[in-house]
Amino acid sequence: MNKLHQTLNLELRDLRLVATIAHSGGLGAAARRLHLTQSALSHHLKALEERMGVGFFDRVGRGLVLNARGARLVELAERLWPEVLAVERALSLPQTLPSKLRITSGCYTAYPWLPEALRRLAAAAPGTRVEVVVDATRRAAEALLSGEVDLALMPWLTPDARLLARPVFEEEISAVMLPDDPLAKRATVPVTALATRRVLVHEVPADELVWTRKVLGRSFSALRHAERVPLTEAMVALSKLGQGVSLLGPWAIRAEIERGELVARPLRPHLRRPFALVSVRAAPADPRSELLVEVLKEWALSERTPVKRPPPRARRR
Repeated sequence: MNKLHQTLNLELRDLRLVATIAHSGGLGAAARRLHLTQSALSHHLKALEERMGVGFFDRVGRGLVLNARGARLVELAERLWPEVLAVERALSLPQTLPSKLRITSGCYTAYPWLPEALRRLAAAAPGTRVEVVVDATRRAAEALLSGEVDLALMPWLTPDARLLARPVFEEEISAVMLPDDPLAKRATVPVTALATRRVLVHEVPADELVWTRKVLGRSFSALRHAERVPLTEAMVALSKLGQGVSLLGPWAIRAEIERGELVARPLRPHLRRPFALVSVRAAPADPRSELLVEVLKEWALSERTPVKRPPPRARRR
């Protein structure tokens, strides 16, 4: 018998329901993300668990904790959802778009994680050949206006009427250091605690420097020993040698963090740099730009809110 004709008790909306509750941490936040009332969401979850004959969350007090069965549904949702979205988006794209899409980033720190977002775009828009124009990084806005690139992912701090910016996410700038650094014991690092430390920062445009000073306020004056370093790799290498504390977005050093070579702690006051996908306002509309906005938002959300897996159960002896 063809497996496609077998009746399924699970639907895609069921997977989305359980995954959203797990990622959101509760029914209230999940209901807002799904545009439902909390009572309606609770009813849907109860109906799903009755239909399947098992529970996907353990009730602890007034909260919900994902159990092993629920974790299997979340893993299935995370695996299937991008593929389903990719097919839907590919079916909706016009067939007359140019095959090449030229993209640059307005910040070198984006390049370690940008390939994953572009891989998702390629899956969602088959036939599109993405060309990353690294030479335009320092002059992303000028490259857009001169027609060298079609899209730029860049920190959006100064509006320009000639450009159209679609916000995608905010990057948390953190203090990056060795795990045995005294500051690593803190949940957040006050900027004033860096007053006597060698602080490594990127070479940033004047408008970003003004924005940083405005966000940090009086704390900005504490960065008396800040040194501008042109390459992220150099900042990471110096931090791993204990030669300074780098101010970086943790996405750029995810591998080093996972290996335990470095730790990243948010600054206090928080310094969150907004990123946007930018295009020329007068240019013909390209639906792939909206597609990439959604891809970037999904990617950022998946990076920020990992599902807390249930701890493995101890084996009985």
